[in-house]
Amino acid sequence: MIASSFAACTIQYFKLPVSSMLRQSAGSLFVVLLATLCLFERSAAADSATAMPPPVAAKQAASSMATNSPSLMVVLPANLAGGEKIGLVTSNFTFKRNAELCATNAHCGHVRWSVDNLSSGEVFEPQWTLPALPAGKHELWISLVDSDGHPWAGALAQTTMRVVTRIADAKPTNSTGPVRTSELVLTKGGKHALTQRVTQGETVRIAVRAALPLDLHLHGYDIAAPVGPDAPLIFQFRATVAGRFPLESHGDDSSVSGHSHGALLYLEVLPK
Repeated sequence: MIASSFAACTIQYFKLPVSSMLRQSAGSLFVVLLATLCLFERSAAADSATAMPPPVAAKQAASSMATNSPSLMVVLPANLAGGEKIGLVTSNFTFKRNAELCATNAHCGHVRWSVDNLSSGEVFEPQWTLPALPAGKHELWISLVDSDGHPWAGALAQTTMRVVTRIADAKPTNSTGPVRTSELVLTKGGKHALTQRVTQGETVRIAVRAALPLDLHLHGYDIAAPVGPDAPLIFQFRATVAGRFPLESHGDDSSVSGHSHGALLYLEVLPK
């Protein structure tokens, strides 16, 4: 292979548009030098053609890691006052109780939950029953953890979910009623100010993802919580108060909302 390339480069030299006298006067060492240089250029060109550019290789590696990382999606019931089951949809993950059972599975463990940092527990199956919650605002954390109880550090997919809810009263609501859902993705420089219209008494669910950490506040219902790339946020509550209420981002967030304290979404609750 090398010999044929060397011969091709030598022939290429003799095809150069120079006089026959110059060709005859060129010594064999000069010919060998030019042919070697040509061979080196061909080899470098072949390497550059077959080598993957570092940014592309890094992007594909990151995509592969994200595809193979464990992930979590939470399926919420309409009524979050307690007593109903919450679904836990995972991918690349197996529920196991201890490290010994996880010896042959790298993505293995369970789910850890906490409510208001006061009560907590562990779940070893794809669903669990939310404990009864009193009236008021509550914050629920749900996270995938490994067999030792540690959060999945470095996972490129979603493994933690924060749910913020306000329960108007301790009485169970009609869980078979409609759940009005909005999905809000906050990106740098993006335009938002969506409007979600519901009827008084319906359940509202606002799922928020953000490219950078933000503090969100839904006026009228006085529900506030942070959101960030590593922890998507869900606001869920029963729309008991009629009116038009903005969901705003507070803080130095001009790159996301257009200006500080900008409305990202308007909730319109129509009276019955």
